[in-house]
This record gives sequence, structure tokens and C-alpha cells, in this order.
Amino acid sequence: MKNPFILFSLTLFLYLPTKGFAEIVYEQQPWDVVLEMAQSQNRPIFVKTYADYCAPCKNMDKNVFTDPEVIDFYNSNFINYKVDMQSNLGGIFNLAYEVSTIPDLLYFHPNGEIIVRSVGGQSVTDVLDLGKSALDKIDVTPNSTYANYPKKSETPKASREKVKSKPIIASSQKKTKQRYYKKDATPSKNQTYYDTAESINRFLKTQRNRFSNVYTVQNMDYIYHNATNLQSDAMDLLLRRKQDFVDRYGWENIDNLIRQSVLDAAFEAVVYRDVQLFEKCVNTLRKSDLPDKQEQMFQARIMFYEGIGDWDNYSRTIDWYLNRTQDFGRAEINIAAWKMYENTSNASLLSRASRWLEKSIELDDRFYNNNVYAHILHKMGRHKKARKVAVYAINLAKGEGRDYTDLEILLNRLHSFK
Repeated sequence: MKNPFILFSLTLFLYLPTKGFAEIVYEQQPWDVVLEMAQSQNRPIFVKTYADYCAPCKNMDKNVFTDPEVIDFYNSNFINYKVDMQSNLGGIFNLAYEVSTIPDLLYFHPNGEIIVRSVGGQSVTDVLDLGKSALDKIDVTPNSTYANYPKKSETPKASREKVKSKPIIASSQKKTKQRYYKKDATPSKNQTYYDTAESINRFLKTQRNRFSNVYTVQNMDYIYHNATNLQSDAMDLLLRRKQDFVDRYGWENIDNLIRQSVLDAAFEAVVYRDVQLFEKCVNTLRKSDLPDKQEQMFQARIMFYEGIGDWDNYSRTIDWYLNRTQDFGRAEINIAAWKMYENTSNASLLSRASRWLEKSIELDDRFYNNNVYAHILHKMGRHKKARKVAVYAINLAKGEGRDYTDLEILLNRLHSFK
């Protein structure tokens, strides 16, 4: 079956490329709509990922994406899109496309596949060459004056060679990517991470012994810079006197420090299957007063449970979030249900996923969610209903002009069941 990230239905929106824009025009439609637009218009997609705390992102916004040649080239050749990695969609990109270091520039084929990507701060020339590389891969002649410029002798560092990277870290260094899950690994821990925590705690203990108040100006700086290690006492000390740290460093910096520290620790917990560290992430968020605490808790949980292959708790987390928010969109439901289809045969867990899809279909009865629903029903052994939904989904696909080869294959399998 095709990747469900491109099986979302949707209203078409006409994008008219025009030269001479004062800035790059970014689509404001939902991601699933943008995927549909790319497919229907046969245009590649450029995605810029960012976050408020990302200094390299802000530098590129100021000095790279304001360059007239960059503006002309990207508006002329791409559907442009940007993703705030602190949003719900950012959590999806983190899992679905392994966006773990920002800025991460992603270039998608019109069919929804990533064809080029590069991580870290880029120059004007880098960004132009990356775009040209993406167009070369789909055999498209670039529009704009940049088409006549010679390309650098070396393509920017967009290699697919795999190296380790952490989740959603701001980085000015260009680097390559790696899937960060170590599935089926033996539970362990990052000894360096724990040793560093012990060192931090030893220092803080000496400061407690020396001063009646550990929150001296010098110690506050030390706590602030070491709170990223959640196994140390630094984050707990920061949270106990958060207002004092806010007065010194600002609300935005403190809240982003908490978010980033939890994401970093959740990454370590996934790689080492470290339940103790993951529980520390959850407890840190519980103690925090982040305005998006619920979303951060959700992202940390689904990252960990998917990473260690705990599909029971993964599905419980989806249920937990669906019951607490109206922001969990139909695309996210479809992605979560497809992950369940791919990774478990447990009837109870598949039944949960089927309920999510029933809710999705109730909200938006289209090909993309009926397609996944039919496959899940088949895997649950509900062949009669699966056959009915598959036929219905094929009719929807015909009306939407979608490829339904995978459903025809499914129907052939279902015909063998009475």
C-alpha cells in the first residue's frame, strides 16, 4: 500500500507562480492539502522547518530567504511551505520525516517523496544549489534567471549517508540524517548522560553546603546552562524558582529550555530504551506550567512508545489526546492508524485504530481514510465489512482521480474469504 502521508484528500487550491515577489510565498493550507496540490499541479514542494528558539533559522530568514534571487527561484519553481517544529504539525514531521535537527530543508517530489534535504544553516548559494538539485532529480527545467547560473562544483551537503542526530535541535552546522529508533534493542542507558548528571549534582551539593541559598547569581547561571540534563537536579531547581529564572532570562527562553530539554531526554530514552529517563521527561512536563504542556506531553509519549515499539501505550496516548483536544486533525489520525496497521496484529489495538478512522470518516468522508480503514478491517478479520469499505473507497478514488491499485489488490485477497 502506498505511504498514507500522500493519501489525504482534499480541496484543490490554485498556486500561481509569479516573479518579482518581495518575499517567498508560503502556502497556508494544511499539509495534506499541500501534498494534494503538488500532485495535481505536478510541482515539487520546498519545506522550511523552524522554531522560535532556532538562531540559525532566524539568520537564514534575515539573510538568505530575503535574497532576491532566492525569492525569485523558489516562488517560480516550488510550492513553498514552512513548519513550526513546536506545533502539532512539527511533532508529525519529527516522526514521519525524522526532522530532528533544525533548520532542516526538505524538498519533496510531486508524489510526496523526499528527494533532497539538508540540515543546518545554509548560505544563499547553498539554498539555490539545493533547489536546483531537487529540480534535477525530477527532470524539471528551472524557471527564473538562476537557471542560467553555473552550479557549484560540489553539491551542498545533502547526502543520504546516515549519522546520529537528536530531535529538534537548532544547529548552524550542516549535517546528514539518521533514523533515531533502536528497535528491539536491550534496555540500557547512556552512561555519559548519567555521569554528567552526577557531576552536576556534586557541584550543586557543594554550593548548598557553602551558601544558605543555592540560588546565587552564579549558581543560577550554572543551573540554567545544565538544566538540559534531566537526570540532574538542575531542572528541578529551575522549576522550583521558575519566576526568578524568568526575570533573569525571559519567559520565552525558559519555556523553550524546558521543551528542548524534554525532547533531548526523550530522544536519549528512545535510543537506550530508558524507561527511567522517559518518566523523568513526563514528570518534568507535569511540574512545568508550559502553555502547550498537553501537546508537549503528547509528543514525548508518542516519540517514546513508537520508538520502543510499545503499540499498546502508543494507542492509549492517541486516545488520551483525542479525548482532550479538538486540534488533532484527520491527517494525524490517519498517520497514527496506519502505524498501527503496519506494526501490530493485536485485535484490541487494531480495534482502537478503527475507531479513530471512524471518527475521521465522520468528519471527512474521503478516499484517504476509507483506504486505511479497509486495510485495518481486513487485518482484524472483518472481511465482509472490509470488502464493503474497499469498494466504497474505490468509488471515492475514481471521483477524486486517485490511484486505487492497492485497494484492488486488497479486494482480490478479500475475495478468497467467504
